[in-house]
Amino acid sequence: MKGVWPDDLVDHRDTNADNNRWLNLRPATNSQNGANRSATTKNQLGTKGVFYSHRHGMYVAKIRVNGKGRTLGYRPTVVEAKALYDKAAVEAFGPYFRAS
Repeated sequence: MKGVWPDDLVDHRDTNADNNRWLNLRPATNSQNGANRSATTKNQLGTKGVFYSHRHGMYVAKIRVNGKGRTLGYRPTVVEAKALYDKAAVEAFGPYFRAS
């Protein structure tokens, strides 16, 4: 097409790597590309950024932006911890954030 080759990665807006239509592609950093992924199939909670802490007996929300990890807080339920993660991810990744 027209323009320049992206400095970092090319992200597929709809996460379908086979959909290489021009409108589906956008330049992205590694962090932005990761934010656009769904939770993996190995994720037992079914949501990104939330883990159960056996030590604290609560769910912890964590985020990684540009290689730097940050703990967002501990909550008694997955839903509350997910809300912490989602808020921080929207702020950090904007339109690249994909809720799980």
